[in-house]
This record gives sequence, C-alpha cells and structure tokens, in this order.
Amino acid sequence: MKSAKEKSPENPVGSATKVVLVDSIEELSAFEQPWNELIPLVSGVGPVQTYAWFHAYLTFKKEPAQKWVCAFSFHQNQLTGVLPLIYLKRIAIPLFQVQIFSPPFDFFHTLRFDAIFRPGFEHHYELIMKEMKRKLKVWPIVNVRYIPDFSISCQVAQKSNGSLMGFKRQVSSEDYIVMPAQMETFVAGLDGKFKRELNRRLRRLKEENDVHYMLNPKDLSHREAFADFVDLENSGWKGEENSSIRKRPGDWDLFNQATFKFREAGWMEWNFLKAGESAVAGHLVVNMNGVVYLWKIGYNEKYSTFSPGNQLLYSYIEKVIAEKSGVEINFMNQRSWFKDWNIQNRPLFSLILFPRDFLVSWIFMRILKFTHRKN
Repeated sequence: MKSAKEKSPENPVGSATKVVLVDSIEELSAFEQPWNELIPLVSGVGPVQTYAWFHAYLTFKKEPAQKWVCAFSFHQNQLTGVLPLIYLKRIAIPLFQVQIFSPPFDFFHTLRFDAIFRPGFEHHYELIMKEMKRKLKVWPIVNVRYIPDFSISCQVAQKSNGSLMGFKRQVSSEDYIVMPAQMETFVAGLDGKFKRELNRRLRRLKEENDVHYMLNPKDLSHREAFADFVDLENSGWKGEENSSIRKRPGDWDLFNQATFKFREAGWMEWNFLKAGESAVAGHLVVNMNGVVYLWKIGYNEKYSTFSPGNQLLYSYIEKVIAEKSGVEINFMNQRSWFKDWNIQNRPLFSLILFPRDFLVSWIFMRILKFTHRKN
C-alpha cells in the first residue's frame, strides 16, 4: 500500500486535504513526530492513543497474521487526525464486502483507544472513512470499545447530518478523582475514620522502617524505574495469577518500549514508597494534558497491614495538587478498592460506527438493535 495518494478525479479528497493510509512499521515511523505534536492539542487524549503505544503494540502484541492499517488526515500538509485500526472480520454480502475494524484492544491495558483529531477538523473522520471505503474497496465498520462519551467516535456518531452513524451502549465505567485547588479541601472530603486509620498505619510503618517517597525522581533512570516497578507488581497476586507485566506474554517489551517513549515525550512518571532499600508500593503514571493516568499499581503484600498503596497515593495526590500538574487522577477502569478516596465514576461505551448509506445502514442498525435486545 502506498504511503500517499495523488489527487485524482475519483479521489474524494481535495488538494488542500488528503488522507494517507499506511500498513507497515517502516511507513508508520515517519509519522511519529507529527503524531506527538498533535497530542497536546487534543483534550482527553490518553496514553494508548499515542504513536508510542500503537507502535509498541504492533511490534510486541499483534498476532503475526493480523492485518492493520493506520489512517492519517492532513490539511495543507498539517496533520489533523489519526485513526489506528486492526482488521477483524470480513463479511461477504452480495454486491459488496463489509470489513470490521477496531483500534487495538486488550482489556488489561487498551481501554479508551480511539481516534484523535485536531480541534476544528473532527469532520476529517468522515473523510478517512470515505477514503478507506474507496481505497480498500470495503464497507468499513469501526468497533470502538470502552471509550468515554466525549471521545471523537461518539461525537461523530451523534451528528444527525453527518455521513457516519453509530450504535452505542454502555459497557463499563472508569473511576477518577477530581483535584481541588487546595489539599485541605481534598482532605476535608475524606471520611474521618479512614483518615485516622491511614495516619495510624503510616506511624506504624515509620516506627519499623526508614520510610521515604520517590515521586517522579529525575535521577532515576528509565531502566531502573521500570525494573523496580515490574518486580514489585509481580511480587504479589498479579504474579500468582499471571496478570502482571512480567507474566503476560509480550507485556514486558510492550510496556518497556512504550514507557521509554512516554518519558522522552515528557509524559512518564514513576512513583515509589520505600521502606529502607525495599520498594513497597509503586505507580506507573502517564500525565497528559492535565489528566494524570494512574495506569498500573503495585505493592509488596508483606507490607499490606500498613496500606502502602494508600500511603503512596495520598502523597502523590498532595504533590499533584501542590504543583497543579493535573485536574484529575484517572484510574482507566473501575477501582473499587479506592472507594474511600471520594472517587467519581464516568461511563464507558462501546460504539459501532459505519457509513450512513441509507439502505445498508438501515438494515445493519436494525440487526444491531435486535442482537442487543436478544442479549
């Protein structure tokens, strides 16, 4: 597949605007810088919507035979949108082919994977779908999973006069904590019993250990931080259940490469609580555009009676508020064990997006509604 398309009479994309489809790692690498430059302009963007994550996913997690394509839209040679997709199922229907696509999805760590578009160019989503239909000679369906309502796919599907339509349903939710202007305000909102118990356990921990916090230390190398966190996360139940970064096939390489790239871009933070020389709790954090994604948490279960995870979270919240480095801490999933932290809940949806071709889309929408009612 060519990495660029010349303007031609049958091409619906004009000279000022173009769509580029790539399907090889070599071609994809040319878009790293403009993709990174687009990120700060898009509100609500998360770590899995980055070049770093998509590239690492393709390299270490994609099945060898699985096809993929990444669509880029441009206006006057400026990147306006990115839609990374994996080929799922193809359905042969008389007169045309239906191709189902999806952003890379893994329930453990690719929630919220959606397209991104420069503000004011959200309509380029429709141009991308038209170009995919023309160039790939398929009727494209995009299945986007576990995204918030403000995500671009949801917004495009809700346009009554657009060329795309969608079927949306709530499938889960994510927990988050809003960061107030002052730490005193946050503390005042916590339950009194919870605060007293947290302080009591911290005193006990300090009585028995030399306790110190490492909150995004600048002198800690990526290699050291990643190794310490992976060992910590693998030491408890996640390691026993084979759900840790170390135990899940491909995850070590995936997270090692992606977090290294996040660090280069200025988004990566590592937090640790240490008792003596031992790390007893750790955070893998990605801070993007004022949203603090607390993606992975690990703790040493030998210290569980001291609540090391809660101790580290309290200190990190204090830091975020003091430095005004985030408007919310987002857990990217449901975290029932943080119920005492005044968490709020945001619905997540799955969306099936497809062209608004009158007869075909009418039939397809009714099939989806019937299937959903049946389930």
